[in-house]
Amino acid sequence: MEILVTRSIESFLLPPGGVIVLLIIGLLLIRRYWYGATIAVGLALLGLYTLSLPVTADKLVRSLETYPALQAQAIQHSPAQAIVLFSDGLPNPTFNDGLNGNRLVRRVIQL
Repeated sequence: MEILVTRSIESFLLPPGGVIVLLIIGLLLIRRYWYGATIAVGLALLGLYTLSLPVTADKLVRSLETYPALQAQAIQHSPAQAIVLFSDGLPNPTFNDGLNGNRLVRRVIQL
């Protein structure tokens, strides 16, 4: 139960949760406070549009990616014996040779 409350609060604080809450509040108050509710709905729609722009999404993702990508020379001179790739489990035919997402594919690459 605690994790459910934590995730709910987290989803409202992170984008686009707060903007959607502002939109819902604006729509609920549109009959009583028409002018203020119209401004709230307009700001919420502007916020959703801004968050959907590729420029904004790129800036948000870059703030999370703090480490640079590995270079080929660093990989070749590394003592690591394996490279672990994490995925969301969704099929992407570009990177998995057309296999479905429910199949585990193992490949050994000589470095």
